[in-house]
Amino acid sequence: MPAGKTLRVTIAGDLTYDVVAVIASACPDIEASCRAAADDGFAGDSETVAALNGGSAAATFFVVADGYGSTDVGSFTITVEIL
Repeated sequence: MPAGKTLRVTIAGDLTYDVVAVIASACPDIEASCRAAADDGFAGDSETVAALNGGSAAATFFVVADGYGSTDVGSFTITVEIL
């Protein structure tokens, strides 16, 4: 991720489950390095998150597509933008 740029991610799932979108700066410690997360919608709704790389050097960000509950699984589409 270039310095000074924002990563915007939209995750859209099928109509049967509730998606969760996360941007993190370290893997596998996603929870501790979470830069942005969204779970505002319900089954069939898309989620959009954005994270700024405010540093002076490029950085690595990880995008996580998850489900709200253990039965929230299915296909999804990820749209990634660098702004």
